[in-house]
Amino acid sequence: MKIVVCDDDRVFADKLIRDMQSIIARNESFCDMIIRCEYIYPPEALLSYAENTYIDILFLDISMPEIDGMKIAQSFYDLHPETLIIFITNYKEYVFYSLRFNPFRYLRKTNLNDELEEALTSAVKNLLSSDKYITLINRNDCTQISVHRVIYIEKQKATNYIKILCINEEYRDRRGIKELIADLDPSLFIRINVGTVINIKHIHSIREDHVVMSNKECLPIAKKYYTELKTKYIKFMRERERFSE
Repeated sequence: MKIVVCDDDRVFADKLIRDMQSIIARNESFCDMIIRCEYIYPPEALLSYAENTYIDILFLDISMPEIDGMKIAQSFYDLHPETLIIFITNYKEYVFYSLRFNPFRYLRKTNLNDELEEALTSAVKNLLSSDKYITLINRNDCTQISVHRVIYIEKQKATNYIKILCINEEYRDRRGIKELIADLDPSLFIRINVGTVINIKHIHSIREDHVVMSNKECLPIAKKYYTELKTKYIKFMRERERFSE
């Protein structure tokens, strides 16, 4: 699980990360989890990082001197609407406007000691209860992958393996592609040819004969799947726009 802090106050951010690490270390429910906390600033660096790396929880300062935190929240929400955003603020007037980004919590800097543990614990539990995973089994190895990280799933012609390409990671599985995607949301995972299923959230653009994914890779679209893909993608984008209004 990846947690990122974006705040112009490096001293405060370092304290926030130390406090989170302390909470994680003493919380028994986190003992089997790998939770990484990282500081990223300036905001432009955060957005560049998020283009290739999925962030589970983002602690974002609303008021930063170089750029409005709300503009960063909008850009980040467009990239990863599933990420839980916890706004860091001492300014109540920002709260109403920030509701459009579906924030998980507000953390007041002056009340960090009182509010952080509840916010962090609730965020992690929320992710564990709402996230869906693909379980990969290869011999004695078992791996769980969050579906949000999956860009596409593809049958490898030269081998008996299925390739699961994720953000910054690639996995293989011996099961058939139909079995692998059986429990996935059909409105999000769409077949574009006989051997390829893509995650609609990672589409960059659609052309007549191929789709460009978020990693800039071009994948061929079979004619029989084009209409369904385009229809579902338009519906997905309209719903995303409606939730961000």
